[in-house]
Amino acid sequence: MLDSDKIGKNIKVLREAHGETQKELAAALHFSVNTISKYERGERVGSGQKKTFDYDLLKKFANHYGIAVEYIAGSDLSNLKLPDFFYQETEGISNIKRKIYPIIKPKNKIGNSEFYRAYNAHFDFFDITSDTSEEEYETIIDKILDGYTKSIEDTLASQINLASFLVYLLSILKISEQAREFTGIKNQKLKIYSEINNLPEKDRIVDIEDFEYFQDTIFNIFVELKENNFCSDLVDYLIAQMYINQLIKNDLNETNSVVGMEMMNTLVLLKNPYAVRYITTMAELFDE
Repeated sequence: MLDSDKIGKNIKVLREAHGETQKELAAALHFSVNTISKYERGERVGSGQKKTFDYDLLKKFANHYGIAVEYIAGSDLSNLKLPDFFYQETEGISNIKRKIYPIIKPKNKIGNSEFYRAYNAHFDFFDITSDTSEEEYETIIDKILDGYTKSIEDTLASQINLASFLVYLLSILKISEQAREFTGIKNQKLKIYSEINNLPEKDRIVDIEDFEYFQDTIFNIFVELKENNFCSDLVDYLIAQMYINQLIKNDLNETNSVVGMEMMNTLVLLKNPYAVRYITTMAELFDE
């Protein structure tokens, strides 16, 4: 049986963490403010005194906040605190991104200079801020994609780095997609959303064809790397990341994030170094 009081409190915590008012959340989900208020208090809604929450209703809240229904229904989110980088550009955020989306450098020097052109641009991409011009942003991406593609026959490092970059890029697209849910927010608390929402509408729309093409490219790379027994630990880690960030297209939707965390925790038990670093990094961020 669902705990209406717990669910209501979790919805309130999520709303406040994302800088929304009850009015803004109500508008996003097409409810009245009074309905949102009752849901947050765990009260029954409607003349028929129907159940306060069911799966379809919880799914609306889960879709809005980009998390799994299970987290809203079964977790205690009372101590939820989003990391500082959700609110402002934090010193050291580039290093955090590099830990979460690793870049591999071969032990032996690569003869193809295109690899190093992409490799250096890859690091530059993590230093992009809201002040970076659109032209510079696109130039850096072109260097990464072009350089790794042109050196892909010379080193498998180009393939794993390209996959890692594409997973990060898809994560950004996912955030852009989710940010569209928050276009009506007047309280620009979340920098990560407010910056995206300041863009023209056309720049906030995710190109589904690009998304699917990148996803296919990533998994083709994973297959070849597994066949060559190259960076298998990193491949396993990136697959878990894709589930956590809901980059897998299937019928599980937000539940993918739960599956991804289970995968990540299993990788930690197997002493996967990338998974261990990820869990440690995220724990440090949320403890700050």
